[in-house]
Amino acid sequence: MFLIMIYFTADTHFNDPRILRIDRRPFGSLAEHDRTLISFWNETVSPDDEIWHLGDFAKGSAEFVSSLLSSLQGRKHLIIGNNDSAATIDASGWTSTQHYKELTPDWQEIDQSAWPFPRQTEPAYTPV
Repeated sequence: MFLIMIYFTADTHFNDPRILRIDRRPFGSLAEHDRTLISFWNETVSPDDEIWHLGDFAKGSAEFVSSLLSSLQGRKHLIIGNNDSAATIDASGWTSTQHYKELTPDWQEIDQSAWPFPRQTEPAYTPV
């Protein structure tokens, strides 16, 4: 039996020098940060898996982002975040890009957004 996994990640901030300072990520350089994240990604995600990136993927030109996407395994979907420029959104290599997505795998309903929002799961009223 062939099993396809669905993965979720966010805030990779590839090629964004601010991330080492703002998030205090434990890397000596941006190049080390990016190499490490790419390595972990490809050790985890197989080419046929789906991976949903919930915003703030990378900084750079569409060519840079397209090249980066081609180095990462899996069918990649972007939920657009506040740091995702047109170059990131328009880069080739995304299976899909959108601001919001609801997934319903067999086991769970999943709402995806780069923004937090309240979710009401019960009716706001009591039926009479």
